[in-house]
Amino acid sequence: LPIRVEPVAQESLTSWLCALAHRYAVTWQQMLTAVGLHHRAGDMKRLGWAAQLQPAEVAGLAASTGIDEAILRQMTLARFEYLGITTGRRPRHPDFGAEHGARPIQYCPSCLRHSGGRWQLRWSLGWSFACVEHGRLLSDACPCCNRRPQRRAPQTRRIPDLLLCSQPDLVEPTAQLCGADLRTTSDTPEATAEMIDGQR
Repeated sequence: LPIRVEPVAQESLTSWLCALAHRYAVTWQQMLTAVGLHHRAGDMKRLGWAAQLQPAEVAGLAASTGIDEAILRQMTLARFEYLGITTGRRPRHPDFGAEHGARPIQYCPSCLRHSGGRWQLRWSLGWSFACVEHGRLLSDACPCCNRRPQRRAPQTRRIPDLLLCSQPDLVEPTAQLCGADLRTTSDTPEATAEMIDGQR
């Protein structure tokens, strides 16, 4: 790819690929195809590579984007295996904790403001609840529609924009998205010192 987009510190692989797609103004499907992660039906939604990249996947991704393989591996959940997260109990299906499947990915509005919309890998963890840097509890809802703002997999035929809520508009659900700016979320309460220590 002729234009290089550098990952930011602590960013998830999905977030970085969305930033890359946004920079090129291409859809999620087009980006995954370009970097070699879309080969068959389901690849765009299952996101098994977000848990652990296979050797051929990481090699192809590094070759197409110019990002070092070691950096790419650190952007997957395999990075947290030392905490007890397993990415190989079942092929490509990580163990996030008992309630993770029903729990939305949370976010820090201040982090989104400072990073330009990059989502941190640790926000995907089942026990992540506070932002250590900003001393705030993470938010799990859109400031406008009050629903989970991001899906685990971006919409296939849209250009991703992780600064905006990706839920369908409640008035015209077939025409557009909610599109609320997630940086404007202001109802996240401050975390106590004990909470921050626990998060660390």
